Amino acid sequence: MMPEQPLFSEGSKILPVAFSSIEQKLIAKSGKIHSEDAIDISLDHSIMTVGDGMRGPEEAHDASEEVVKLINQTLTTQAPPATIEDIVYNQEAAYNQVHQALLSSKYRDTGTAATTISLWAMGENKTGVITYAGDVTAYLIKGTIIRRLIDPIDDFTKDIQPDELSRAMDEVDAIETLEDAQKASSLAQQILEAKYNKMQPSHLGNYFGNEFLIIKSIIVNDLQPGDKIILASDGIFNLTTSEILQNSQTVEALTEAASERYQDPSKRTFRSTPDDIAVAIGVI
Repeated sequence: MMPEQPLFSEGSKILPVAFSSIEQKLIAKSGKIHSEDAIDISLDHSIMTVGDGMRGPEEAHDASEEVVKLINQTLTTQAPPATIEDIVYNQEAAYNQVHQALLSSKYRDTGTAATTISLWAMGENKTGVITYAGDVTAYLIKGTIIRRLIDPIDDFTKDIQPDELSRAMDEVDAIETLEDAQKASSLAQQILEAKYNKMQPSHLGNYFGNEFLIIKSIIVNDLQPGDKIILASDGIFNLTTSEILQNSQTVEALTEAASERYQDPSKRTFRSTPDDIAVAIGVI
């Protein structure tokens, strides 16, 4: 249960900032009753969490729902932070606490990935703190500019020369069909494999409920009114970055675009089978 009182007093240096609006939507795979994904929003504390479950629709749905609820409940009962670093620590500690709880529960080995954002203000600066584990994603949209905040190829690309990586990433962004992917350069194909088939070691098997969990955080500074934060499961990985920007006006448009891409096997650029889709869009 969420506490009724605000997380911080007015005298605190850091205060939670409310999203001006939040939209959310889940879409289950065709023919399935339950989505394996889950979303939990704590409006009073400016926190939203998206979970991506796996290993059986009903079991995965229950596990991912448990994960997102436990994460938000843990965060809303923690001591008030004094610094942004405290917020990062709190969110990563919450992830670890939930992970340990799952290891000793019936949801052990079910596998859930998750990402969480909390929104804060310190003076005039608005900051988002994103914590994640597993193959989830997040984007920041400022007007007509989109930036991917969570990218599962960070470790894979760290030793590649910048010019070579830039050319390969341009290839990846231009790919629209499976045929395009097959014609891409060797490096672009390796990036696709790491990015969309989870072959990168830091993401392989990286789920709540599994023995091994890597938790990472990102601080997003200088957020302005009208900026959008998108949190999503890997069900939208078939969409290019430009397609996500084009369909980011509403959560309906974005999930519909991802869902339509699954209907035509020839357009499943990065994933060979349909997947559940979970999207939450928060407007600053």
